[in-house]
Formats: sequence, structure tokens, C-alpha cells
Amino acid sequence: MAIFHADDIYLPNILSRQIETFQNNPAVVGVFTQGNIINERDEIISEFNLPGCIESERPYTYAELLPLFLEHADFLPTPSAMLKREVYTNCSPFRYDEFKSASDLDIWLRASTFGPLVILDEKLFNYRISKSQGSNTLFQLRTTIADYFKVMDRHLEKNKVSETTKISYELSRFGDHTKCQINFLRKYLSYLLTHPGLLYRKYKMFKYFKRFKA
Repeated sequence: MAIFHADDIYLPNILSRQIETFQNNPAVVGVFTQGNIINERDEIISEFNLPGCIESERPYTYAELLPLFLEHADFLPTPSAMLKREVYTNCSPFRYDEFKSASDLDIWLRASTFGPLVILDEKLFNYRISKSQGSNTLFQLRTTIADYFKVMDRHLEKNKVSETTKISYELSRFGDHTKCQINFLRKYLSYLLTHPGLLYRKYKMFKYFKRFKA
């Protein structure tokens, strides 16, 4: 079972390669691929790349995937996902209320508890990014920690990983927090530059209320 994204493009052999992988590995419950990133004009502007430590076509279990996700973030492109139907049924629904934009990562991790996943290091789909795309805009302006950390924190509650992996994960959190702070400064600096008079009014307001503090 594969969920097709209306604005992305499957290349001609993606389904045959995934089905072939399932047939060659009966225990595998999910197959992912890599892909290109395209713009509104179907031009390739970038590409997905697997971390160098991950082998193409090698089945990975949950115990192997968890530390890899902690160290390298989410390297499974959602539009490429093909899972066995019964696994989707067991993992449903997507827990969007809890994990928001990372609810797909949560599904992949839970799916891997039913059997290993395979990632094909082949560009078999085109993922579209447009300037008007809501998720793209939110990422550029985001001032709160990425939803990815909500998922990984939940799985860390129940699983042990090496100290090195934990440190790598916390450094990722630090980097994301730094990006959020930069976005926060950009947001409020733009307010100050476009509405300088408001700054003086707020200053007077806070100065007035300060006198009531004990």
C-alpha cells in the first residue's frame, strides 16, 4: 500500500522496484526510495541523500533504525513509502494531534517494530517544493522546536541508546533551537523596523506597570 501525494511525481519504475524488493525479502514490511526535489516548473533543484552509513537494500530493524534517526534525523522520504497493508492497519491512525508534521516518522518507526524496512538508494520520485507551499513557509518562519523531537523523545522514553547517540541527538536539538531563536529575532526585528512608534508606546506601558511591582 502506497499513499500517493498529488503534487509529487512517481518515476516509471518506482512501484516495480519496490514490489521486487518485497518479493526478494519476505520479512520486510516497508520499502522506501530516494528522490529528486523539484520546483513549480518541474526543474530539479536538489535531491534526497541517504546518510553514508546506511546501505541500500539492506533490511533495518527498529533497534537499528532508532539510533540512526536520532543521529541523522528523518531520512525516509514520505512520498516514497510503501508498506504492507496489515502494517498500515496496525499502525493507524497517524497520530497527528500529538506529533503534527512528524506523525509520518512515528508511523515508520512503529512499522519497523513489525519487521525490517528497506531503503533503496535510487532516485525514483520527484518531490515538489513551491514557495507558496504551507509547510515550506512554516519551516522558514518556525519559532518552536521541530515536531521530529516530539517523536524521538517518545521513543527514547522506552528504549536505551548509546551515550554518543544521545549527545548527537542533543546537538541536533541545540541546532534546531538556535534556528528557532534566529527566526524569532527576525520576526520581531521586522516588527520594530516597520512600526518603530509601537516600541516607544510599549516602553511607556511597561514603565507604567513597573511601579506597581512590590
